[in-house]
Amino acid sequence: MKEAKDFSLINEANEKLAEMGKRETIRCLNNVLLEASKQMKNNYNRADN
Repeated sequence: MKEAKDFSLINEANEKLAEMGKRETIRCLNNVLLEASKQMKNNYNRADN
């Protein structure tokens, strides 16, 4: 006899895991962009005018 499976717990865990992955990805990208912007030079040259 087949049992009716309740996937609500699995779906809830999947949603939480996906949200955590999204949050961590955004945090990582923000850190990469911050470090890259710290490395950028902001120089002006007389020939730029």
